[in-house]
Amino acid sequence: MQFWIVDRAGQAEAFQSPDDRQLFNKRMRAGDLDGDGADELVFLRGSVDNVSCYALDGEKRWETPIPANLQNSSFGLLELGDFIPEEKGQEIAVGGSHVLFVLDSSGAIRHQSATDLKGRNESGRRWDPGQLLIPDLAVERGTPDRLWAASSRLRDRAIYRLAFGRNAPFLGQFPIPDDEAHLDALYEAARNAPAQPARDGKFKVIYTRGYFGGMNRETVLDQYRSLKALETDNLEYILMYDASDLMAHPRGSKFSTEQIVADARWMEEHGIPFGYFAMHGGEAWLSDRAIEAALEAAPNAFRFVYAAEDLECFYSPKTDEFLPWCVRMLNLMAPRGKKLLLKEKHDCWATTVADPAMRAALFDPALRQALVPIWATNQPVHPEAQLGAMMGLKDSGWVEEFGMSTQFFNWGEWEQRDINLAHMAPADISLRLELLGAALGAQWLHIEGGQPYMTSPPGAEIDPMARRHRDLVYELIRKGLLRAEPQIANLNATALAMRYHPYFDTLRETNATLKSFKTAGGSSPLRSGFMPMRQILEPWTEWAFAALAYGQRWHVETCFPATPLGWVRIAQEKSPAFEQAQWIETDGERVRLDGEWMDARQARPAVEARLREGAAAIPVSAPNACLVLHRLEGEGSYRAILLDPGYLAPEGVRTALECAAGSFESASDAISGRPLPLANGRVEVDIPRGAFRIVDLRIR
Repeated sequence: MQFWIVDRAGQAEAFQSPDDRQLFNKRMRAGDLDGDGADELVFLRGSVDNVSCYALDGEKRWETPIPANLQNSSFGLLELGDFIPEEKGQEIAVGGSHVLFVLDSSGAIRHQSATDLKGRNESGRRWDPGQLLIPDLAVERGTPDRLWAASSRLRDRAIYRLAFGRNAPFLGQFPIPDDEAHLDALYEAARNAPAQPARDGKFKVIYTRGYFGGMNRETVLDQYRSLKALETDNLEYILMYDASDLMAHPRGSKFSTEQIVADARWMEEHGIPFGYFAMHGGEAWLSDRAIEAALEAAPNAFRFVYAAEDLECFYSPKTDEFLPWCVRMLNLMAPRGKKLLLKEKHDCWATTVADPAMRAALFDPALRQALVPIWATNQPVHPEAQLGAMMGLKDSGWVEEFGMSTQFFNWGEWEQRDINLAHMAPADISLRLELLGAALGAQWLHIEGGQPYMTSPPGAEIDPMARRHRDLVYELIRKGLLRAEPQIANLNATALAMRYHPYFDTLRETNATLKSFKTAGGSSPLRSGFMPMRQILEPWTEWAFAALAYGQRWHVETCFPATPLGWVRIAQEKSPAFEQAQWIETDGERVRLDGEWMDARQARPAVEARLREGAAAIPVSAPNACLVLHRLEGEGSYRAILLDPGYLAPEGVRTALECAAGSFESASDAISGRPLPLANGRVEVDIPRGAFRIVDLRIR
């Protein structure tokens, strides 16, 4: 990477990095570090976790490794200033998502925020109390300079002033209001709500905590007993293991096949249900031999195999290995009543499975009961495609269940933004993602990081922060306010039928991956038309599906779209299982309603009309809110689950439930039981910032 140094006269001189293979992080500062009157350049390279200092002529003065993971180059923070006034020159402050270092002008580390930087796993250490989670640093110039740090929403919202040197470190804390405290009140209200009768179906929560088999078995047993105590008739917990007996694979804990099978046998003896994370990115972690032997050793406890982020790898050479693996797993799982869970990102469940080869491998009618599609929300993009497609697959009879993986670390797309990791997991987003999925019928809920659930060590109680997201959703399930088999009453009567786009053949011929088109931009038929591939924050056209059906203006405007026309399902064919006869066919680019294929722009008026027609019979609407409407027992009885559609900076919303036909007889808060007033035939509801309301309705 090349820089130019420009003097006051506008003369530019190139400064060439001596290591042009490493892209220097944008974190670069200039200042007179050593007090000799000449500036130096300081670079933070988060990709390799080091700080380097150069003279303006390109000579490297020093380089200091940082003994911590700064969470890659997008997240490191760098500031220069006179932070230790009794010493000559300036100091360097380096921050990461969970660490802070101060270096002197020679590159020596003078302060670090934790003493056990290599003592624990990085992902676990992020949540340790007593450490700052720093999304931003700022310098107030003066004598001496003052260093300020902001904490994240993850734990203790505050601004800190830091000082170093003779009387340091000094940490002055200036708390700011907790804008998520109202979620605690919701949790307490849910805890105090009376339980409603359990209905058919059961939610399955997959709890991943590393490789349990590598722990002391008594610890594993304590962990499961803690989870078991939280179960009800409609909620159960299942442990998932990251394990590998394929020694060449770089991920997963490495164990022998015999040890994996011995652990499976022990869990069978102790009644601990479990599954394996067996494949990622088209590469198997666990051998077929280990899976088959574990099935024999634990015929009751073994529940599933799990694969993640594989469809986006099409059409790389890994495709030729992945689909046969899926067929083998489905043939193993289906006769035994077990499951193959596939977690996918982007819009894969809508567009990618239109591939005939993929459909033949994954949706064999004799094996469909074993397949569970899951939306991977570590990139919570395309809710209109992923949720619509999973509902469509289920209502078509192609699958029996679907699920959510509620992680909120947007590793890939968010690298394009100047934002720190610590901003990426506010409680309200994890809460609403999991709540929305459960409300729409997702029965498998995978906890994959983002925020803690159980405190450490295993066997302790629920982490207090989880009462604002995960356990709040699970408490609604325990009380029967969310059902595993809901009858959704605000489904649009028009559905999409996906068709195979011929450009996929071009990708197959060149071994290009779909992921590259979804994240890297460029030009292709897959990036135009009705359901184009988009990067984060790219605008939708006015004739795009997300804009027409949900009013979205740009990609990932929100994960919880407003639903003016209800929820639009996406099927892989014109399924006779659907009650309606109105269809919109698309290959992602073009559109066909009743006759010939049309350009998406040309088809816009007809598409709008068909979607409005499909929404005409929806009994209840909620302008400006994300609504999932459940039909309950008893004529005219409904439950409205209302979510704030705000995303990164939610503001809350005031909506008015309106009845399309008939009139409201009564309305009440489903959690507290308190009646809600009727005004002019409507029910006005305030949804707090980043939160939700559940309202029971009776219609005459």
